[in-house]
Amino acid sequence: MVMKESMNRIVKSLEYSYIPLQPGFENKCENYVEMKLSRTDALSKIISVFYQFKITENVENFIPVIPDGCIDIIFYGSQGDFFSNICGSVIKSKKISLIKGCEYFGVRFFPGEAIRVLKCSIKEFINNEVPLMDIVKKDLFISEKISKARNFYDRVAIFKNFITSFFLDTHIPLIIEKSIKKICQNKGIVSINELAEYTGYSTRYLRKTFETFVGISPKLLSQIVRFQNCLYMIINEDDYELMDIILECGYYDQSHFINEFKKFIYLTPNQIKLKKF
Repeated sequence: MVMKESMNRIVKSLEYSYIPLQPGFENKCENYVEMKLSRTDALSKIISVFYQFKITENVENFIPVIPDGCIDIIFYGSQGDFFSNICGSVIKSKKISLIKGCEYFGVRFFPGEAIRVLKCSIKEFINNEVPLMDIVKKDLFISEKISKARNFYDRVAIFKNFITSFFLDTHIPLIIEKSIKKICQNKGIVSINELAEYTGYSTRYLRKTFETFVGISPKLLSQIVRFQNCLYMIINEDDYELMDIILECGYYDQSHFINEFKKFIYLTPNQIKLKKF
């Protein structure tokens, strides 16, 4: 019991070192705005970012999304109707269709955290989009409340109030918390055997538990986190040459980097640098 409590304290003290990106929203949509919670906010370890954008007549309504291992909940209204969808992580880059004339409000959960709200296996949401009300019955008017809110910050407040009760009564297994934090801290450069040794569980049990709480295997999440970290460096670090990024992100060589990059996105690093999303 003492050991378990000690492990819990260690997990709670760790900070996420993962910034999942979806550049397509920011680069393709109008009036994009986002907000990350303060680290003093208890929800900051669950929610990666709140965001909002518009699809106007000037915006192409097919927006590219890329793998990030996260679950998003997106709210929008159209012609007096109000909608909310659970959007699971894609496994490969694809374009999603959005409605012109709509303002969208989204909440992105860190890997392994959305189960607090959804209360069911995350595997069924991967590469899939499901109406929130098909899964969550606690507040049938949450879509209308958020869509009718006066501004972005009111929507954030409404959602935070909505999620608080879920946050308090849901337990995430220690193996998931430890493994995800290990993956994120190591920027995806960690093998499933290393995770098994670190947690004390078999690789088979790790895979099975990850399917339920994350929706994908530890190996795939590690690859996605590494890809996302590489993407962040390409977009935000002007001083890095491509070979510097390849080495720092733990790829064996340029061929290894290109093959894994193509697995997740249809653009080259140079196209990303030029914001070709």
